[in-house]
Amino acid sequence: MRCYPENITRKYYEIGAWDGKTWNDYIGEHAARTPDKVAVVDQPNKEETMGVRPLRLTWKEFKTLVDRLALNFLEMGVRPEDVVFIQLPNCMELILAEMALDRIGAVGTFSPMRHRAAEVGYTIRKTEAKYAVCMEKYAGFDYLGMINKLRPECPTLQQVIVLAGKDPAGDVPLAGLLENRLEEKYSADYLDRFRPSPDDVLTLCLTTGTEALPKVVPRTPNSWKAITRALLAATGHGGETVFSGPFPYMNMGGLGVQLYPWIMAGGKFVVHDPFNVDIFLEQITGEKINYIIAVPAIYFAMLNHPELGKKYDISSLTVVGCGGEAPPHTVIEELDRRGIKVINEFGATEGWGFFTMPGQPVEERKDLFRLDKILQYLPGMEFKVIDPATAGEMPPGAEGELIVRGPEVFTGYLNAPEINERSFTKDGFFRTGDLACLNADQTLKYVGRVKDMIIRSGQNISPAEIELIIQYHPKVYEVSVIGMADPVRGQKVCAYVTPKPGETITLPEIVSFMREKQVASYKIPERLEIMGVLPKGPSGKILKRELREDLAEKLKGAG
Repeated sequence: MRCYPENITRKYYEIGAWDGKTWNDYIGEHAARTPDKVAVVDQPNKEETMGVRPLRLTWKEFKTLVDRLALNFLEMGVRPEDVVFIQLPNCMELILAEMALDRIGAVGTFSPMRHRAAEVGYTIRKTEAKYAVCMEKYAGFDYLGMINKLRPECPTLQQVIVLAGKDPAGDVPLAGLLENRLEEKYSADYLDRFRPSPDDVLTLCLTTGTEALPKVVPRTPNSWKAITRALLAATGHGGETVFSGPFPYMNMGGLGVQLYPWIMAGGKFVVHDPFNVDIFLEQITGEKINYIIAVPAIYFAMLNHPELGKKYDISSLTVVGCGGEAPPHTVIEELDRRGIKVINEFGATEGWGFFTMPGQPVEERKDLFRLDKILQYLPGMEFKVIDPATAGEMPPGAEGELIVRGPEVFTGYLNAPEINERSFTKDGFFRTGDLACLNADQTLKYVGRVKDMIIRSGQNISPAEIELIIQYHPKVYEVSVIGMADPVRGQKVCAYVTPKPGETITLPEIVSFMREKQVASYKIPERLEIMGVLPKGPSGKILKRELREDLAEKLKGAG
């Protein structure tokens, strides 16, 4: 399936944004050039959490297993363009399955482990998936039982492949496929006849936003590679880099700027899941990891670990990414102090992404995204800032909605014409939903999400701006700011705070701190909620939706 018009495809090839390689072309090159180099390493606690032993593969071994699994998929009946639904935690088998599908031109769609029957059934039906790959049980939940119960509602679903274990329904164990040496039955070039084009849709990714059900984003290898190549160029990472990260391998954070850079560069990848700060620090220390991307909460957990500098050593980290939300000053400054450069990675599964540059001063990297610099790595990228209501272009320095168009940007959600109509401008720019201002020097300042903006007595308030200020308070571990309905002013500011261990904090302390920072009065929170742990999604990003629901319940109870 192709999603880009021929004239656009030709343009992106001509300007060098796209090329003719598939992900398996890169794997084949690495296996030929450095066959005995370690390519990928499982987490050490994999058997304990998933029931299968951890693997450590060279590039030659990795290619062999990818090809073996691809052949087994073909013998099962999987064909080019067939959709395969996958719900696995980060593990070697997930990576092998995705690359095996890429090898034969089949399409993978990936679901986070927190999705249950409503989301899973919807995704299988929406994508018309013919096969499903899942856990038998994980973290106390019966995933295989859920899939089997959904079968009557999912008429396209033909076969389920389970990571390990047996099932009376006859579901196939993935471990068995990986042991079935079909490469001995077929010629060495047999799989080449199924080679897809890098312009074919090979991943259907699910959004993690606030819609009632996730939207489906079609992506091609070339649209992924445009942003992946830019990340490698911006960070300086390459074939000798050891990559890792805790983002699930299902969207921009897990694929575009975590897994695919390793595939393209040919370094080593260290798998991690579920997030465990001790094990993650153990992996960084033992595997000498150089690059990770994580949300601020994970950096907080690492930097505040009592054994950091004693049992654990993170000095191998060089240039790292912070994504999901704006990194607090404290994270940037502490990593800088340790000689670890941080880039803010700012983007979405729909395919756009910008970064600050690691050479910028700390003050500039707090909230600026140096697009004038990064554009040299993103040929063909276009962006504007518009009025969210009128779609008129905003003057330099004025806040508005960021819109983007380019070789890494998708062309529309799967089978969603009404959503696509309001998600794109008439000239084909994607409306990101992010508030930003584009300065005269072509730097972009991130302000927040359009839907998150708080309007108090007609004044626009950016939650991200307030969060960055409160995060400086010495008693604050994490903070998230939301709007609170008010009959007089429209909205007021409410801050949800997790204090540092052993600390307590009050609203007057927050107010006093912000007044000392000379923050305008209308931006200062008028309500404080204390939470032991802020709710987070699978990538570790704070879920403001759940905070709004929590606040609504508390206000209802008070009323």
